[in-house]
Amino acid sequence: MEPCLFCESAAGRLPQAVVYEDEHTMAFLDWRQSAPGHVLIIPRRHLQAMSVLRSEDGARLLRCAALISEAVARALAPDGMQLGGILSNLRDAGQTSEDDHFHLHLLPRRHGSTTARIYPFGDHVSTESVLEEIARQIRDHI
Repeated sequence: MEPCLFCESAAGRLPQAVVYEDEHTMAFLDWRQSAPGHVLIIPRRHLQAMSVLRSEDGARLLRCAALISEAVARALAPDGMQLGGILSNLRDAGQTSEDDHFHLHLLPRRHGSTTARIYPFGDHVSTESVLEEIARQIRDHI
């Protein structure tokens, strides 16, 4: 079985443009930026599905999402923010990550942008330098 990419990221074994991390959560830019500032928020410990989230796990993830949302809003001034409406948990519900590690997407939205797809540009991967610059802008507002 392949190692979980999100667990590897949380352990620091995969390079990520991290915008925030604490003992329980980690937030980093999605490699496939559907919009500048597209952030993935993960629990550090492997949680496969919403059904195994404890109330404190959910509270930590939402506190992290609120903190990052405020920072993204100040750094990038989007017209809106999307969280949760695009939550797909486990592959049969549409989760597209290679492993089943519960995560949230925080997507800054501009007027007229589509909310129908997480990745409207397909498999386009942003460069590390682009991701690091966006991450720096967001970190500066935390």
